[in-house]
This record gives sequence, structure tokens and C-alpha cells, in this order.
Amino acid sequence: MSYGSVAIVDAEVFQFVSFLLSPEGFATYPDETQQLLVLLTSLSTNDTIQLSKTGTITQWKDAVARYSVTETDATRHCRVFVLVTYRPKDILPLYMTSARCAVKFVNAVVALVTANAYISTLGGGHFLCRHLNQSTLLAKLQIGISMGLKDPILESKCRVNLMYNALQLGKFKRARRILRQEELVAKQLGSTELHNVCHAASVYLDKMDRLHKEQVLHHEKNGRPVTLHDNFYRQRIVCMTK
Repeated sequence: MSYGSVAIVDAEVFQFVSFLLSPEGFATYPDETQQLLVLLTSLSTNDTIQLSKTGTITQWKDAVARYSVTETDATRHCRVFVLVTYRPKDILPLYMTSARCAVKFVNAVVALVTANAYISTLGGGHFLCRHLNQSTLLAKLQIGISMGLKDPILESKCRVNLMYNALQLGKFKRARRILRQEELVAKQLGSTELHNVCHAASVYLDKMDRLHKEQVLHHEKNGRPVTLHDNFYRQRIVCMTK
């Protein structure tokens, strides 16, 4: 009893060999199929075995492999098992230069993800309401990180944070302009999450705008200066006077 295996590198050659070992291939090219079996045997076992000229090839397959069985020459009583496999060459061989680039890229992505998580823990440039400069800086930094991560949804969320910062300064027109732009982005990306973020920001903007106008009207009637420094839900509404 002999065992052996043949690994075929070329995909077209493996496909052709599989065809010859199939029932269709044997029915079409019986002589070539027998020659192939002899060749596979000699390659894998370093032994030359003649097949029976009158013998037939029995073939079947299951979920694991395809099997082809035939009789050998009557003068030699032996069994030979040959495993035929497809083993392609490495698509991307490992080179140190490419490996260093890959490691560098992975480290950069990990650094960006870590920085984004740290900024998000601080509030993402939105909830630092009593430190507007730092809040705006964090939002802009997170926009840069999202661009590095190629995450347009995160980038749009950070711009919504800039809209909240504009609200903090009392710049309602600017805030509404930013929000309209991000609503278009949410529609283009088809992101339900981003759409909900923009919708919540729109509702909040409308409420703050209405409340701000009511406060301005109240102060004008009382003859007070039209400069407000209020804190509504951690959001400061300010209208600067010239």
C-alpha cells in the first residue's frame, strides 16, 4: 500500500485535472484520464504502476472530496492512494518593508481610535459649556481624527458639536446653517443614526431660539440691556451687543 499527494499551484491546471477526474471528463477523454492517473501515481509515490486496460473508473464525491478509483495491472497487487489538492502561491508574500508599513498603519489607526475615545469621554467638544475655546478645539480635533479614520458619520457628528458651540455664542444663524449642511450629509450617507442626531439638534435649536427671543423681548420691555448670560440645560445662550 502506497500513499502520496500532489499539490497543484496553477488554478487552470487544477481545474483541468479536476475535469479529467470527473465522470464527464472520463467519458469524454478516457485515455487521457488513465494517463493522468498513472502520472499522479508516479509523481506522488515514485513508482510506476500500469492500470488495467479493461478496467473502468468508479467516481463519486461527497462534501469533503471527489474520489476516482480504478484497477491496476493484474500482475501487481497493490493499493495506491493519491491526494490531489490545490495550493496557490501566496497572494501577498511577506516583505519586511510592507510589514513595517502595515504595522505603522495599524498603530496609527489604534492611536486615532484611542484619541477619539478620549475626546468622546470629555464630551466630544460639546458639553464643556463653560470653556468654549477648549470645546471648539476638541470638536475640531475630533473632526481631524474622523477624517483620518475615514468615518464621515463621526465627522458630521463633530460638526453638529460645532453647531452647539455656535449656539453657546448666540450665533443662531450660523448654527442653523451648519445644521442644514449636516442634514444634507445625513441624507446622502443614508445614516439613520446621523439623521436622529441632526433632528435632536434641530429641535434643541428651535427651542433655544424661541426662548432666546422671549428673553430678549422681556428685557427690551423692561428697559434692560439686551445682553444675556443664561444657562439652559448646560447650554449658555449669549447675544453680544455692539
